[in-house]
Amino acid sequence: MRMMGASLVLLKCFFWDSYTGMASERASPFSLWKGEYLREEQGGFYLKMKLLGFSQTPEELGTYKISVFFRNAKTRERFSLDYHLEEIKSHPQQIWKAKIGYYLLEGVTIIDKKGTKKKWFPKNKRLLQVWPLGLSNMGLWFVRARQKDRLSVKIRMATNTFRESKNRSSETFATIVDGLTGRIQKRLKGKKFRDAAAQDFSEGNTMRSDISQVRQILMVYRINLGQYNRLSQKFNSVLALYDDRLRTCYTDLLDEHEVQKLRVRFQFRLNKSTGVMEKIDTNSSQFPTVRLRECLYYLLSQMQFPFRMPIKGDIEFIFGYKG
Repeated sequence: MRMMGASLVLLKCFFWDSYTGMASERASPFSLWKGEYLREEQGGFYLKMKLLGFSQTPEELGTYKISVFFRNAKTRERFSLDYHLEEIKSHPQQIWKAKIGYYLLEGVTIIDKKGTKKKWFPKNKRLLQVWPLGLSNMGLWFVRARQKDRLSVKIRMATNTFRESKNRSSETFATIVDGLTGRIQKRLKGKKFRDAAAQDFSEGNTMRSDISQVRQILMVYRINLGQYNRLSQKFNSVLALYDDRLRTCYTDLLDEHEVQKLRVRFQFRLNKSTGVMEKIDTNSSQFPTVRLRECLYYLLSQMQFPFRMPIKGDIEFIFGYKG
């Protein structure tokens, strides 16, 4: 920070990453949850991690510094956490607090006690979600050591290991949510918090339809894959995995705008090597808000399809509600 005449100039801190060859802003650490009540705009999350391909003993692995990096998909703020290895099937010893919303997974680094660093930065960033007054289970992460300074990471949905107790934690969280799909895994005993959430649909409150049943959200999508329309059924099976989150984009819109029916269309091309959507395009004038467009865009960019051909197509979403 320095003064230039009457103006105040703020210098943003960046560091150079030799792996990606990019300058990235420093990340703010997520705070650990210590049993306190959460604010309405907050949720919690946990994950479990298993290290593979390392020659060290479990005791030595326990001394490693494991860091995970995220970016808030809406605000673009960057966050991090330090993970300490724990039993896969045990009650989570580490639960972090976060502002509700979607988070892009940006990378994982591991540094051993000798200072050797291994890194993983995904080409296609996975979208994870934190629910209001919910505890998101971010799954089981298999982190494998590769040649030189590389890691590989695979994330799998996992059974919830959070156990309710008679202390305050039973009143803090309303639900256990699969942070990968948005589906509820378990309802907890924090009834008064669920009741409050049903009455106060704060920004990003994806629990609305599940808790209060105020509105029945309707969604239809139409797929056009051109000469590859024979593959539409398999294409739809991938979209079905994101059904809840796609609907959530619309329910979040209803927090601010009463749009009873909406049609939006995206054009895309599938990467023939990865099966991931790329060159996603749309007409911005279709969308009542930028937030809705970004929400759908991020979900589409996360999807991976079982095709290895350069398919060009378009998808139309039709949203509405009853009630």
